[in-house]
Amino acid sequence: MVEHTAHRIARQPGAAGTDTAHRLELIARRLHAIQQDLDSTAGHLVQPRVATAPPAGRHTAHRSP
Repeated sequence: MVEHTAHRIARQPGAAGTDTAHRLELIARRLHAIQQDLDSTAGHLVQPRVATAPPAGRHTAHRSP
């Protein structure tokens, strides 16, 4: 949606429209990168974790005094 708006503004006459369109394109790129980071993080959260076995305890013999 941001890119679409940027393209429409770029078609407007005058330098102000071009500058605004350029800024909107930069915002769109940042939002896209953020979306990719969120998707990647979400993917890591839903992956099953490998359960590790607890370390084997040392069995000691009971000694009488």
